[in-house]
Order: sequence, then C-alpha cells, then structure tokens
Amino acid sequence: MFWAVCGAAVCLAGWAGTPERWSRISSEDVQADSGLSALGHSVVKGDHWVHLDAGDFVGHSDLESSVREALTQAQFFRRRLNNTLPSEETRLQLFVISDSRNWDKSLHSVDGRQDALAAQYRDEIFVFWDTNNLAADAVRLAHELVHGRLQSCRPNLPVWLEEGLAGYLGWEMASAYRHSRGQELFRKLPPVSGRDIVSMQELTAMTAYPDDPALARRLYRQSEEWIRQLAVRIGNDRLREFVHAVCREGMLWNDVLRDRFGYSDQDFSALEDEVREQLQGGRER
Repeated sequence: MFWAVCGAAVCLAGWAGTPERWSRISSEDVQADSGLSALGHSVVKGDHWVHLDAGDFVGHSDLESSVREALTQAQFFRRRLNNTLPSEETRLQLFVISDSRNWDKSLHSVDGRQDALAAQYRDEIFVFWDTNNLAADAVRLAHELVHGRLQSCRPNLPVWLEEGLAGYLGWEMASAYRHSRGQELFRKLPPVSGRDIVSMQELTAMTAYPDDPALARRLYRQSEEWIRQLAVRIGNDRLREFVHAVCREGMLWNDVLRDRFGYSDQDFSALEDEVREQLQGGRER
C-alpha cells in the first residue's frame, strides 16, 4: 500500500505551531507516575525524552518536533471522533518514537510482531514516527486513536468491526487533517482476487486476529471496506448510532441493522456484493 501527501508547494510539511497551551513534564515526574504501564516506563527511560501535557493527551517522544506534531494531530482527531463514536473521557498517553532502536524495544515488548509500526495497549498508544513520511504517520496515529476510543467497547465489539472502524475512520480523519493543511492524502489499493475475499459470514465469525500475516491483511482490508460501504448506506451521521448500539447496548451488529435501520436479507446481500465489487476493482483514494 502506498501513501503520499502533497500540497501546492510542498509534499511534506512539519510542525507549524500548537493551538493549545502545553506544559512540560519532567522525566522524574514521568518515571514516578504509577499510572504508566511497565512498558511505558521502560520506553521513556533517559533524560533525552520530551514529555508534554496537552490536556486530553500526554505526549512522550525522543524528538520534540515529532511529539508536537503528533499532539496537534491527536487533538484534531479527537474532535472528529467526538462526532462519530461514543464519547470517552480516558486521557491517553502517546508514545511517539522516532528512533528505530527505541521502536524495536517497544514493539517486541507489546506482541513481537515484526511488521507493526503502531500499537495500542490500554490507555497507551505507541507509534513509530517517520519524519520522512508524515502521511503514513497521520494514518497510523488516527487508526490507533480509534482503537483507544473503542477499548471500553470490548468485548461487545467484534474484531472485524473494531478493525473496520479503525481503518475507515482512521483514514478519513487523516485525510481531513491533511486537507485542513491544504494538502491531499491518497493511497493506491490494489485489486483483491475473488478467491481471497472472505464471505460476510466468515469475516464476522472471526473472534481473534489471525496468526497468518496474509489472513491478517485480509481482515484489515476487508473489514475497512465493509464499514466504508455501510457508512455510504446509513450515513456517517448515523454511524455513531450504530456503534453505540453495539458498544453500549450490547446488541449484535446485524440485529442493529435489522431493528434500527430496517435492513432486510436483500440489503445484506446487496451490501456484500458492493463490498466484493469494490475490493476486486481496487482504487485510489
């Protein structure tokens, strides 16, 4: 998958200032914070780390420009999420890691995945920040912030639905953020072979993340397309209602569509057909 961000004059833009008043936190106070996980404490060892209190978020980074940009984005994303997902008052800790050595240490401590560049653990979000690819940084951060918002919904939220929401809303928020900076975000999505597309029944029956990386990629891609096409049909303004019914009321996702949105068997079939068509066609977004 390919990400890029381009504006009229430049293709990448760095931090342009902070709209909020942020305060610094000393390394000593961070290390004394009993609210941080053992993983969080192990990541931020050393006086070279920068710690900023931004109200809704606390940012930690091995590079100050990175944490300032990440906090600016996070506050933008949070405002967008408030309009789409059930509210959540959790104060999130952002670990914005620019040094690949620090990232490897964090990554292996979380789950050992070799290809992951972001992770969410309780109220802590760990993101590898590539200063040469701010487009991908925005997408990763937005994706993980959706997971952070949805953590209180577990176990009511199925794996495919949480990943679908994180993929769809994460991309939409990152795109909106870049658009607010006068830039456009796009990606090339290659066509998916029909034999690699799992049915709605198979996808929604998944209760855990596949160990096979290829199957995991199918889960991410196809779940996102399901939510994208669902949002087209019910509207982004009612997506919040859908998620609230599953998350807070404990309803099954398909019961919500039948009872609250009047879905019939034909509607479910039409949705599945459209998802398959979109996946097989590939596209640029």
